[in-house]
Amino acid sequence: MGSDSLMIGLHWLFVIVALMFSWRRSHHYLHPHFIFTVMICIFLSDFLIRGYADNNILYIMRGDIYVYQILILFILASALLLASFVRNNRIEAIVQQSTLAADVSMRAQKMVLLLACTILVADILKRLISVDWSIDDVIFQSLQARGQRAWDQAAFSGNFVFALTTILLPLAACAFSYLVAFGKGVPRIAAIAGVMLVLALLVTNGSRTPVVLTLVILGVLFMVRQKTLVRKMAMICIAMGVAATLVSLMFNYRATGYVSPQVANNLEFNISYHQDDSYYRAIYSYYYADKTGKQWDAVQFFSTVAVNPIPRAIWPDKPVLDIFFYDGFKFDYVTNLFLGEIVALFGINLSLLIAPLAAISFYIILYRSVHVLMRPMGLGVYFIVALYVYMCLRSMMNITLFIYLPLVALVASSYLQRRLFTATGFSARPTKHAHHNL
Repeated sequence: MGSDSLMIGLHWLFVIVALMFSWRRSHHYLHPHFIFTVMICIFLSDFLIRGYADNNILYIMRGDIYVYQILILFILASALLLASFVRNNRIEAIVQQSTLAADVSMRAQKMVLLLACTILVADILKRLISVDWSIDDVIFQSLQARGQRAWDQAAFSGNFVFALTTILLPLAACAFSYLVAFGKGVPRIAAIAGVMLVLALLVTNGSRTPVVLTLVILGVLFMVRQKTLVRKMAMICIAMGVAATLVSLMFNYRATGYVSPQVANNLEFNISYHQDDSYYRAIYSYYYADKTGKQWDAVQFFSTVAVNPIPRAIWPDKPVLDIFFYDGFKFDYVTNLFLGEIVALFGINLSLLIAPLAAISFYIILYRSVHVLMRPMGLGVYFIVALYVYMCLRSMMNITLFIYLPLVALVASSYLQRRLFTATGFSARPTKHAHHNL
C-alpha cells in the first residue's frame, strides 16, 4: 500500500513539475507547450484519481506495473523536454500578442455566420432525411442512446456525408462562439441561438470532447475580453461549471438515452469526473509486450492509417484493423494511447526512443499552427488543431481518422482571411508591435 501511495505521489509530482516547467517555458496559457503539457496531464488524470483500481491491470504484479509506469513517465518527460527546445521567434511573438479583442466588420460576421449555419443546417437535414422529415422523430431519436439513431446507423454503414456533418459540428460551434464573443446585432443574436443548438446536438451525439472543446473556446473568448483578473477567473469558473454538468450528464445517460425506462426509474444525477482508461491500457500494452514478445505488423498498421480518409462508399473493401490484428494488446474499439501503440509496434526498448519522437512530431503540428491566431476565428481553429493533436496522442489511428475537422477548419479560416483582408472587411486593434486576431 505504501508503494502504491508513493507511485501515485510520483505521478502527482510529475504533473505539478511538468505544469510549472511548461509555464516557465511558455508564460502564456495559449502557448502550444503549455497546452501540450495539459494534454499529457489529462492522460494521467484518471490514475491520479482512481489509483490502481482498474480491471486492465488487476492481474499484473505491482512491481511490473511500477516499472512500466516509470518508463511511461520517462517517455512523457522526454517529450516535454524536447518540445521546450522547439522555438521560433515569430511564433513566440504571435502567442504573446494574441490576447486582444477583435474588431469584426459586418461583412466578416456574415461570412462566419454563413459558414456556421451551413454546417448546422446540413446536420439537421441529415436527421430529417433519415426519419422521413418527421421533426418529432428527430427529437425522439436524438434523445435515444448513442449509436441507435437512424442517421448514426447510416453513417456506420458507410454514408460519408452523414458522418462528415457530425465531424464538422465543432467547427460550427467554433464559428458561432466567435460571433457570440465579437459579433454585434443580428449576427450575434443568431450566433447565441446557434451555439446553444449545436451544443444540444453535440450533447445528444454522446461524444464529450467536442462539447468540452466548444465550452473551452467560448470561455477563453469571453475571458480575453475581460479587463480584470476577477472577471477572467469568473469566465473560467462558469465554463468549467457548465462543462462539468454537461459532461456528467452525457456520461450518466448516453448509454441508455435520455427518455429510456432506465432514466425514468432513476432520476438521480451526480456531477462526476470520468476520463477514459487509455493510460491503464497503455500499461497493459507494456506488460503484454514484455511477457509475450509479440508485436503488431507495422506495415499493415501504418498502411491502414494512410488509407483511412478514403470513404468506404468509394472503397468498400478498404483495409481495417480488427480484433485479430490487435491480438491481446487491446480490443479494437478502445484506445491505449500512442504509448501503447508504439510499444505494440516496436517493443519496449525501441519505444523509449520512438515514442518521444512521435510525441514531438505531434507537438510540432500544434506549434506551427500558432499562425492561425492571426486569422478570422483563429482561436477556435487553433483549439481544433490542438484537439487533433490530442486525438493523435490518444491513438495514432486518428492521424487520418480525425483529419477532416482540422483540415476543413484550416481551409475555411484561410479562405476567410483572403476574402476579408482583400476586401478590407476585417481588422483588429493593433498592439504595439503587430495586430493579431482571435
